[in-house]
Amino acid sequence: MVAGVLLVAFVVYLAGAPHQSDDFWFHLAMGEAFASAGPWLGADPLLHTAHPTDPVPHEWLFDALLSVLESGVGLGGLRVVHAGIAALAFWLAWVVLRGARLGRSTAAAALAVFAVLVWWRIFQLRPELVTIPATLAFYAAALAPDRPIGTRRWLAVGALVALWANAHSAFLLAPLLLTAAWIGHALVWALARGPMAAPELAARHGRAVAGLTTGLAVVWLGSGLNPRGFAQHTTYWSLTEGAVMPALDDWLPLSLLHWVDFGAAMGPLEWALAHAVLAAFLGTATWAGIEFLRRRDAASLERLQLPLLGVALASSIAMVVAVRFLWLGLFPLLFALSWAPVRARADALGGRIAAVVVAWALVLAFATAGRYAAFAVLDPRAYTALHFSASKYQPSGVAFLQRCGVRGRLFNAYHQGGFAAYWLAPDLRTFIDGRNEAYPPSVYRDFQQITARASTPEGGDWLDVLEDRGVDLFFGSGLPLGSDPAGVRVSTTRHMDGVPGWTLVFRSVDVALYLRANERNRANLERVAACYQRDGVPFDPAVGFSPARVAEEALSWGVENGVLPLHYEALRRAADGAEAAPRQAALNQLGLLHALLGDDEGQRRFDERLAGEVPGARQPRRRLVLGALRQDEPERAARVAAGLQRLAPRTPLDRALPQAVREYRALRRRNPNAPWRARAAVDRWPVLSREDAVRWLAGRFREPPLARRSADAPPGS
Repeated sequence: MVAGVLLVAFVVYLAGAPHQSDDFWFHLAMGEAFASAGPWLGADPLLHTAHPTDPVPHEWLFDALLSVLESGVGLGGLRVVHAGIAALAFWLAWVVLRGARLGRSTAAAALAVFAVLVWWRIFQLRPELVTIPATLAFYAAALAPDRPIGTRRWLAVGALVALWANAHSAFLLAPLLLTAAWIGHALVWALARGPMAAPELAARHGRAVAGLTTGLAVVWLGSGLNPRGFAQHTTYWSLTEGAVMPALDDWLPLSLLHWVDFGAAMGPLEWALAHAVLAAFLGTATWAGIEFLRRRDAASLERLQLPLLGVALASSIAMVVAVRFLWLGLFPLLFALSWAPVRARADALGGRIAAVVVAWALVLAFATAGRYAAFAVLDPRAYTALHFSASKYQPSGVAFLQRCGVRGRLFNAYHQGGFAAYWLAPDLRTFIDGRNEAYPPSVYRDFQQITARASTPEGGDWLDVLEDRGVDLFFGSGLPLGSDPAGVRVSTTRHMDGVPGWTLVFRSVDVALYLRANERNRANLERVAACYQRDGVPFDPAVGFSPARVAEEALSWGVENGVLPLHYEALRRAADGAEAAPRQAALNQLGLLHALLGDDEGQRRFDERLAGEVPGARQPRRRLVLGALRQDEPERAARVAAGLQRLAPRTPLDRALPQAVREYRALRRRNPNAPWRARAAVDRWPVLSREDAVRWLAGRFREPPLARRSADAPPGS
């Protein structure tokens, strides 16, 4: 019991962590619209690239309830609700397992298996948090009872399905699982009435068939009580037809013959455990089937558990079709453990010991091999201090736009769309978010071209796409950690540097806000200038925002608003100190910081000092190569790169930097009047590693407060 409880408690702890699901934010933002206007909105309230028709309200009730809850308890309160729903799901799973008369040790081990298979779905505050407990409650209420179900119970089940159908498209699990159980009961009834000649068994399952027939009618009628009627039943197919982008993680099928990296949706542990569950189910079902065919009597037919076999088979198919349904492995596992010969062995002393060993093995495996570590907030101080991941969503840029009241059309990163929309819409409409059904496929193609700074099939380039889409504000985001093969999390902070017709209005290490310089945005530029004037921050509308001037003339503002790190002043003092080691460490951090801020002159000043003091220092020389290219000085870059080649041992990055110089020169020759186009060759090279990002930047910046819809709140609230 202890191991199962520990694993469940940890997954519930993960569920209550700061919000990290990108989709959570657009559900919250859409919920505000649904709560005030109902399911039919007329037009999308968040995107400026959306279809010109009504947003499909296939999850409208979940969104609306989420918004109502947030308005009452805040983002922190939603974390508590999230953890509570996770705990409810595990309690319902326990009810299902114990309802099958499994022993405590066996049920606890099965619950641990369920925890590993379900954690990724429960970790995210998304509509699956309706589907998972609803499925378990539906099974316990409609499919598990041995006795006939009364009218009141069916009406309650119908009400559950009606609510479910308005909250999440996966409500189809209810009629599908019910149909699978109906077929199982019907087969038992037919066999018991005919070849088996078991009238009592036939009568019992005949009553079950009649009851489930009533249940099917109730479930189908209840599921039709939604704004879209029975069109809601085809949501998965209608919304994926002509999909905007391919499924990258949890819509992929389970690979049965070899391991495929599914990302966070399923790691090796979940993959192996899913296979173990499927193997146990198939082995037990085969064994039970052989016994029935050999004996052909009522007792072996009853032990075959055909209704549960049908539910387990349907669940197994769902697991194989898409890894997002791995949690349905509870039902194949339930079938395997509740088959009489297995249950008898599990209830014996050896079986109870084996169950304890399995549960503790899963605890150890999850602790060491689980992919939760990339998302978990294990530090208690961080767990309670913020209600979302600041490093993921760049709230400093969002807070600036909110504070200055900028309006218009935004270009944003894919993962950031929901977050930005929640805080900024409808004044600023976003370009893209995770609702792939909300916009035509051309929007995602345009997003990819802009992110990759690529040419269009029609012969234009990514700047033409921004123009055609009427983008007013470019929200560059992300640290320059190198290229991302998927093209989704590419850093775009330097995309607009030096591009004519765009003005930098805010900059931090991972945010670059550029406003289009045209008549339409004159009022926006005036808002920004007035905002800076009010705060006493230097800003020239003709030149744009200067992090270097902020560091010299408005240091306190820069620190308070996340432009400069909390220890910036201490770094400057240490860089001028007498002790060599602290001075050189400070110079290295300052060189990196100013490179990330796009202050090429400041970066050069600090890195040349450090390179002069430490002849073998690699990091400042690498930054000097890239900085020289960014300042359109390829000859200086070539000299520094050649010097790097003389340092031993040469690293792969050091050997590759001359290639960066050659690429820049080639692009520069092709674009003699547009040096900013050649910088694309520079920006694909990493300025820092992920390890250095954690070491030098994590926890070093203050995030400015974001105003909640109802009241002011501290950062991340």
